[in-house]
Amino acid sequence: MMSPGSNMSSTMMCPGSNMSSIMICTGTNMSNTMMCTGTNMSSTMMCPGSNMSSTMMCTGSNMSSTMMSPGTMMCTGTNMSNTMMCTGTNISSTMMCPGSSMSSTMMCPGSSMSSTMMCPGSDISSTMMCPGSNISSTMMCTGTNMSNTMMCTGTNMSSTMMSPGINMSSTMMCPGTNMSNTMMCPGSNMSSTMMCTGCNMSSTMMSPGSNMSSTMMCTGTNMSNTMMGTGTNMSSTMMCPGSNMSSTMMCPGSNISSIMMCTGTNMSNTMMCTGTNMSNTMMSPGSNISNTMMCTGTNMSNTMMSPGINMSSTMMCPCTNMSNTMMCSGSNMSSTMMCPGSNMSSTMMCPGSNMSKYNDVSWY
Repeated sequence: MMSPGSNMSSTMMCPGSNMSSIMICTGTNMSNTMMCTGTNMSSTMMCPGSNMSSTMMCTGSNMSSTMMSPGTMMCTGTNMSNTMMCTGTNISSTMMCPGSSMSSTMMCPGSSMSSTMMCPGSDISSTMMCPGSNISSTMMCTGTNMSNTMMCTGTNMSSTMMSPGINMSSTMMCPGTNMSNTMMCPGSNMSSTMMCTGCNMSSTMMSPGSNMSSTMMCTGTNMSNTMMGTGTNMSSTMMCPGSNMSSTMMCPGSNISSIMMCTGTNMSNTMMCTGTNMSNTMMSPGSNISNTMMCTGTNMSNTMMSPGINMSSTMMCPCTNMSNTMMCSGSNMSSTMMCPGSNMSSTMMCPGSNMSKYNDVSWY
């Protein structure tokens, strides 16, 4: 789960909770942000890149919801499937058709001869992929039973691939730049794995164990990737990357975990995902084309995020059961979108000015 594109940063994340959630985001010229919560059904979303970023998200929750913006074509499947697609510009065509029985599919083309393909698994599987820029192609297919998968290619001939395990496993990976390949497969039973390649000869890898394991790692600056995932039960994590094309990622555990992260400036990517049960998440990106995204877990979670300025896109979606979400985008061609979960959730968002799009999609 991490940021692709070139020239602009894209961030994404997706919490767990009862079903699978998927996210993708493309790169190139104006950033795309996407996130989608879990909750009882599968939700899918995607957003293309290029000139005036568009953001899309759609929550799950018991029925199916379909959304598409700058639309071209989309067709839903059968039986509680969620489909979403958004095309970009410059001869990009998108088409998707979900499967049947709670499967979610999504795809988003990039710009300038990028093609994307994905195939979901079976039984509540979520798949996602997002191409980078300049003839990059990504492909992945998830497994079964509440698995979350995320992948995003970088720039310039980078390919990433990952398939998660089963039974509440979360996987995360983000490739670097310039011909870096990353691959990881988590285990099972509440194990969290994280890895992030750097660029220019910095590679980091870590996979924590299970049950109250905490792992931490942080690379340097100048195109460095940082990732850390805390364990469970009152764990706190903190990380702050450098500047100049740094990407940060962190995902805390559950049960009263608090996380904090702040990125630098100039094309920084930030990502964080909290666990469950009274978790607080907070993040504020830098400025100048930064993308921020966060999504809380379940049960009384609070989420807050405010993006930077100048072509920033923000997206967040709460889970279920008394969750509050708040987001406010910047100005100048920013698009914001959010969709709350179900059961006493309140959502608030205010887009910027000057060609901003607001979209709020509820559920059945």
